Amino acid sequence: MRGINVYISSREIEVLKYGNIEVFCNEYDDDNYIKLIIGGREYWISFEEKRRVTKSFIHLYDYEREKPSMIQFTLDDSNFKISNDRFKLIQNRGTTIGRKVKGMKEQFQNRMYDLGFNKDNIIVEGKIKNPNFDNILTDIFNWVEIRLKTKLELESKYRNVENISNENESWIDTGEVEDINSKTEGGKKVIISIKAERDNSLRNKAIKYHGTTCMACGFNFKEFYGDWSDNYIEVHHLIPLNDYKERETDVKLDLAVLCANCHRMVHKKRNMVLTIEELKGKIKTKANN
Repeated sequence: MRGINVYISSREIEVLKYGNIEVFCNEYDDDNYIKLIIGGREYWISFEEKRRVTKSFIHLYDYEREKPSMIQFTLDDSNFKISNDRFKLIQNRGTTIGRKVKGMKEQFQNRMYDLGFNKDNIIVEGKIKNPNFDNILTDIFNWVEIRLKTKLELESKYRNVENISNENESWIDTGEVEDINSKTEGGKKVIISIKAERDNSLRNKAIKYHGTTCMACGFNFKEFYGDWSDNYIEVHHLIPLNDYKERETDVKLDLAVLCANCHRMVHKKRNMVLTIEELKGKIKTKANN
C-alpha cells in the first residue's frame, strides 16, 4: 500500500468524493491524519504504509467522542493476502462492541451485508505493481462508510441507546435488545432494561405515576417551554442486580423520570451508570461550590 498517502496529498483538487465521504486532501491534524466528512460529521483517518501487526493500517477517529477510535483495522497474515502479483485486504473480524450479546458477531456481519458489503469480506483487491489508487480508495472508503454506519447503529442499540431521543426510537428493534450489565460509580452492578425504556405503554404508565418533573434536578419541561412540551419527560429504568429476577417491570419501583440532560449524565460513561442519588449528589456538590 505504499504510495497511498502521496496519492491523496498530490491531488490537484482540494476535496475528493467517494460515495458519501469527502476527503480533504490538504487538511491534516497534528498527527498527520487526513480530514474526512461523513454524513455531515468530521472524522480523521490515517493509512499506515508499513506492514506492522502492532500498527493500524486504517485508523479512523472522531474528535467529538470520549473514546474517539471509530475504526482500527490492523494488517496481519490473516487479512492481507498476496498471490502472484495481486493482493487482497480481507475483513476477518467483526467488532468488539456487544461481545457478550448473543449473536452480536452475526448481526454485525449481516448488517454490513445488508448495506452492500460483499459476503466474501473483501475490502479491496488489486495489483501490487502500479496499483490504481483511485480504485483502491473507492473500495476502502465504501467499506469505511458501511462499517462505520454498522458500528454506530449497533453501538446505539447495545451500548448507548440512552443517547437517542425518545422521539426517535421507532427504528430500534426493541424485541432483540437484551439487558446490559453496567456498574454504578459506587461499584454496585445494575441492569439497564432497554426494552422497558422503549416500551410506550410502560413509559405512559411511568409518567402517569411519577409525573413529568425530573427526579434528579427538578426540571419540568412544561413549566419552562409551555404547552408545547406538555407531558414530555424521559423514562429511566434501573434495577439493582441483586434485586433483579425474571419478572414484569414494576412501574413504581423500576422506572423513574429524568430530563434529557440528567438522563444523558447518568449514562455519560460506557459501562458505568450513575444512580439517581449519585447524580443528585453531584448536582448538590456543584451547587455548594
